[in-house]
Amino acid sequence: MGSKDVKVVSYWASPFGKRAEWALKLKGVEYDYIEEDIYNKSDLLLELNPVHKKVPVLVHGNKAIAESFVILEYIDETWKQYPLMPHDPYQRAHARFWAISAEQKVGEGSWIALIKSGEEKEKALDTASEVLEKIEEEIKVKDEKGIIEVKWQTWSKTMERREDVKLFNFHASPFGQRVIWALKLKGVDYECIEEDIFNKSNLLLELNPVHKKVPVLVHCNKPIAESLVILEYIDETWKQYPLMPQNPCQRAHARFWANFAEHKLLDAAWMAMRSSGEEQEKAVNEAREAVEKLEEEIKGKRFFGRDYIGFLDIAIGWISYWIPVWEEVGSMKILDPLKFPAINAWITNFLSHPTINDTLPQRDKMVVYYHSRRKETMGSKDVKVLNFWVSPFGKRVEWALKLKGVEYEYIEEDISNKSNLLLELNPVYKKVPVLVHGNKAIAESFVILEYIDETWKQYPLMPHDPYERAHARFWATSAQQKLGKEGSWTALIKSGEEKEKALNTASEVLEKLEEEIKGKKFFGGDNIGYLDIALGWISYIIPIWEEVGSIQIIDRLKLPAINEWMTNFLNHPVVKDSLPPRDKALDYYHLSVKKHTPN
Repeated sequence: MGSKDVKVVSYWASPFGKRAEWALKLKGVEYDYIEEDIYNKSDLLLELNPVHKKVPVLVHGNKAIAESFVILEYIDETWKQYPLMPHDPYQRAHARFWAISAEQKVGEGSWIALIKSGEEKEKALDTASEVLEKIEEEIKVKDEKGIIEVKWQTWSKTMERREDVKLFNFHASPFGQRVIWALKLKGVDYECIEEDIFNKSNLLLELNPVHKKVPVLVHCNKPIAESLVILEYIDETWKQYPLMPQNPCQRAHARFWANFAEHKLLDAAWMAMRSSGEEQEKAVNEAREAVEKLEEEIKGKRFFGRDYIGFLDIAIGWISYWIPVWEEVGSMKILDPLKFPAINAWITNFLSHPTINDTLPQRDKMVVYYHSRRKETMGSKDVKVLNFWVSPFGKRVEWALKLKGVEYEYIEEDISNKSNLLLELNPVYKKVPVLVHGNKAIAESFVILEYIDETWKQYPLMPHDPYERAHARFWATSAQQKLGKEGSWTALIKSGEEKEKALNTASEVLEKLEEEIKGKKFFGGDNIGYLDIALGWISYIIPIWEEVGSIQIIDRLKLPAINEWMTNFLNHPVVKDSLPPRDKALDYYHLSVKKHTPN
């Protein structure tokens, strides 16, 4: 039963590599074993598995297959002797479910119990123990009725038999949506049962006692959990419109990329949506790295299934709809159309398919739901901002809170008829903005910025070095006084010598800021920091004042670095999505100038 050109690249103690070896030996397939040093990985391994850079890798001819479960199914589909997978689609799904569950629950639980202590250790041991108890029941000898009939006879009697196929799902679940798409493409009628994931039904807990999650597909009283497992079950049960490629290597390829997107892209994108600051930036970068690899896979193809939607398209179809929602909720960008044109073309093709387009959940409802999920993680209670819509001082506060991912209530103030609340919260200056945190009121925008940075540690705004902090404070106050009040604003409302003097004052400050920003994307370096927020008004208020007063304050030729900074700042999602309407701001400042220059 020897087979030419079969190699296993593994590490002697790897349980994942042993799976591949056991399968090949049971099949009677001869292979060359290549020992890998996992602490000094060879160029061969990095070339064969450039995505995960891990063992095992099976090499068959000139084809490399990675990920141990993917390898197992490839081996079973390529060498037919000694079948490893059951013939029945449900039993295959059952085997896949338990393989994944044991890996996640017992494997990770045991490892954490080994390396941790205290409560973490106890929790990990309990997790592993719970799943082992269920596996104990699975391995017990069954009577001729078979494992499923015995296992589920208690709940099956309670199930209504009106429909042969039922899907337990939650409307915003990307995992359940995969199942819907597969069933629709196959033309399979089903009953969808909406599950409250915050108050899970007893039926769901009985159908999926291991993970206790949606989706669960029930077919002829047989429950199948885990969405990727369900997809393969559907494809093996209903033969019309095949989702999986026929070739074993192509099937392995599809499984690999489905798992890759699940663990590398989905986890990172989800974290990016729910976090802020450095944590969000790190997650966004990880997500983009994963998209880069998928970009290479889809180049030159309409779908991952080539001319039609297949298994991999469905498995990663959530990218097309969920990531844009998460981008909106998290004020970040992952799917840059300029960086990822092939992925964006695929998204358009995928969402334009009638089966996909007709089954998408309501976007508005999705946005509300995911905002609530983000708020659970990022929200801060009792944070309010009293502001006036066009105030550059108030915008600083809003930008800082948004960059920090802090939820707040916005209270619009009428500055021409100030409320008792404002006068009570800021009795000294009687001005906006005022930040209210709990029962504490903080006034003056620069004071508020530092309070925000010291209270919410995520996404630090101020530099760590004391001198750099002093430098940032100096330029923030200097620009406000010299460029704002004495310079640009005076130039806008005055004429003659006063106007010229004010323009010269503004020009001098801008020249110095030009030197400060040269060679940097932001004053804070690669990311928006305290000084960028403090000076952010320059980017959108000064161009409005220039138009209102028919003056030039920022010479685009003399100040190229400032202009580039303005572009970078205004294109940042947090800033871009929170600017006041330009036309409305123009009208407001036209009226303001008239009030200051009655003649």
